[in-house]
Amino acid sequence: EGERVRLQFRRFDLRGTPPECAHEYLDIFTEATDPDKDLLKTPFGGRYCGKIPPRARISWHRTIHIAFYTDNNFTTPELFAGRYKFINESKYSVGVRVKDEDCSFVIHTDQLRNGEFMSPTYPGVYPKNITCY
Repeated sequence: EGERVRLQFRRFDLRGTPPECAHEYLDIFTEATDPDKDLLKTPFGGRYCGKIPPRARISWHRTIHIAFYTDNNFTTPELFAGRYKFINESKYSVGVRVKDEDCSFVIHTDQLRNGEFMSPTYPGVYPKNITCY
């Protein structure tokens, strides 16, 4: 508990051109709550192909799913490479979380006089279809 996953690619070379990504692609699911959960029921975090690696991704919870697809019968290990790291999620929880809200918090001045706040998955890309206030 209390951790998120940071995923950073250092090499990326998949056939195809975004956004179609017809021949090879990597799907990233950053909002999964359970490593055994069906990916079809997990919000989609992005599809990537081409030569430009995705920006850093930060998971919402302790798990991140990566799915690779290719229509080629032969692949090489040079397609993509990256690193993952478990990071403390405390910097993403400032104040008291609003019930049933993914990224809404109330900060009381008698408890926290100063601090930092950031988007829910900083420095990774901002999640799709989310409103934070």
